[in-house]
Amino acid sequence: MSEQLSALDNAFLELETESAHNMVGSLAIFERESDEISFEELHARLIALIEARIHRVPRFRQRVVRAPFDIVPPEWVDDAGFNIEYHVRRTALPSPGRESQLFAYLGHIMSRPLDRSKPLWEIYLVEGLEGDRGAVIQKTHHALVDGISAVDIGTVLLDFAPDAPIGTPEAWKPSPGRPLAERVLSRTFQLMTSPRRAVNAIRGALQSPEDLASAIQERATGIGSVLRTKGGIVAPDCVLNQRIGPHRKYAGARTMLEDFKRIKNSLGGTVNDVVLAATTGGLRHFLIERGEPVAPDAFLRAMVPVSVRTDEEHLALGNRVSAMFATLPIGVADPVEVLEAIKSETADLKQSHQALGAEFLIEMSGFAPATLHALGARMMGRGRLFNVTVSNVPGPQFQLYLLGSKLVEAFPVVPLAEGGGLSVGATSYNGGIYFGINADPAIVPDVGIIAEGIEKSVAELLAAA
Repeated sequence: MSEQLSALDNAFLELETESAHNMVGSLAIFERESDEISFEELHARLIALIEARIHRVPRFRQRVVRAPFDIVPPEWVDDAGFNIEYHVRRTALPSPGRESQLFAYLGHIMSRPLDRSKPLWEIYLVEGLEGDRGAVIQKTHHALVDGISAVDIGTVLLDFAPDAPIGTPEAWKPSPGRPLAERVLSRTFQLMTSPRRAVNAIRGALQSPEDLASAIQERATGIGSVLRTKGGIVAPDCVLNQRIGPHRKYAGARTMLEDFKRIKNSLGGTVNDVVLAATTGGLRHFLIERGEPVAPDAFLRAMVPVSVRTDEEHLALGNRVSAMFATLPIGVADPVEVLEAIKSETADLKQSHQALGAEFLIEMSGFAPATLHALGARMMGRGRLFNVTVSNVPGPQFQLYLLGSKLVEAFPVVPLAEGGGLSVGATSYNGGIYFGINADPAIVPDVGIIAEGIEKSVAELLAAA
């Protein structure tokens, strides 16, 4: 059954350019179950596994269909020509299969845009990683999934036990999309009734006029906070903010969740505050190593995605994210002072309801005609509202398996924004926090230095704690 893209999902499509590919990704490294199972057989079993479970995520068999001249928003429609072997591929690293080669291959995969005529995802089974290990790389368009639901979808393919059965595929018959005339009529009715329905929904969800006034005030305060970030609405000048090209370079950093908890229990704040502090240290380390001037009062602005997904929306596809804009004090050398500044910053942001304000602005944009919304999304993507994206997504804290093989590490891949040559992601899994640093190599050729700086900053904070 076809479904209209939300305002935010459509924005992720409109913000994509020839160089800025709005794809989220992941790198899962696993220890092989047995040498007796070849990677050819493992690839066949992976296809069988996805065929047996893909009905749980039906959007993965749908493609985006646009209307002529974008007179109505695009829709998700079943792909009648869906071929799972196109989406699930097998490749091998050249000997000796070092981790650096795996990261380089990941960057190569993320440099290629997804085919808009097909469902917007691909999975690569990678063999030849040293230590008799393998890897699975997944890339999915941001219009299809956000970070939180990407973790949920990953667990559709992962199991709690090594001997879990694959399952049996369910019968599937693609449904045709709606005729254009029906879509135009439906959209016209939606534009006429959406504001009234939105007010009625808010009124029905709240129990008193005081609650309604409070909700409106929170969103108004949040919108004001979005427009009153430190240094004005335009982020500071930085070597990271240049016109990006299509190529990507990737590096990973490994840390322990227990260390983050020890730091926040001793020095205060949250795990996410420590993630931001460690990232700040990594960026400072990178800029100093590069010979860039870093004044004591220098700062960068980070766009920090915030999930507004409810428990009822578990496993639901589409984007339920908003954002906060956090100040990263890269001019401060003492990591404890950095953490203190970030703790104060994030506490103020939460009090300001900035994420609610950003979400409200995004959702209100859905009332606009589709062509105007597309133009607005493109214009928003061109402004330097932030210097770097820093995303932290919690993952499962227990052992998972893929086709009987033990999943040992999970690294995230966060897309680059137009005009932003770097993004940093963090994912926690089974006691570890894994950082993924994604960059344009023409802007950040030494991406590994940032990974080293993050690990160094965590060590310094742990020593202080």
